[in-house]
Amino acid sequence: MRPLCLVTVACLLTFAGPISSLAWSTGNPSTATMVLIAGASTKVCGEVYPDLRSALDEAYELWRRQNAETIRPIETHQDYPRTLEQSIADEKAAGRQPDRAVCELMVSAFYNNAWPLSDVDSARVGTEVGVVGLELNKNQEEEFWRVTRAIPGFDAHRQGMQPQDRVISVNGVSMKSRELPAVTGRLRGPAGTTIAVTVSRPGIETPITFQLRRAAWK
Repeated sequence: MRPLCLVTVACLLTFAGPISSLAWSTGNPSTATMVLIAGASTKVCGEVYPDLRSALDEAYELWRRQNAETIRPIETHQDYPRTLEQSIADEKAAGRQPDRAVCELMVSAFYNNAWPLSDVDSARVGTEVGVVGLELNKNQEEEFWRVTRAIPGFDAHRQGMQPQDRVISVNGVSMKSRELPAVTGRLRGPAGTTIAVTVSRPGIETPITFQLRRAAWK
């Protein structure tokens, strides 16, 4: 199983030229470098995979707000906009296409505030991606994603989630009219962590909330 976040730093975008020229970067996975990679990766992934763009943008902005005190001084540095634009341009010119699975992991990393901002954070987030074991589907008329299968061996199945349950919120955030990457991005997270998934079930008036523990996908 891939680490939740380090895979994106290692495999998604290299930015070797622009990063080496940063006066405010150490040459290691510095805070400035991580912020730069996060911004450029979000832009490139969103352009290559338009169906992920909405979830990526939402998750990225949430991450920026949660870490505003650290990120704002970097983004307001006079060299940041130019370096970000050059990084994106170089990546496009090289013809490298980011792996879709890595871009999907970015959504989870941002939603879970697991994108590293320092060398210490990089070590901390080298954990496996955890899932709760749900397969989802919906038609165009439906507002919420519907469970089609709770996979045996995972917490959703153990706790009794059923086909036709509709996922209405994750950790208190409404999933109404959300695209699938936004829903799965919130359901995923570091293995061993717990999330609250609230569903509506046909024939039961009151929503049901499950506390589900994420487990690594083997």
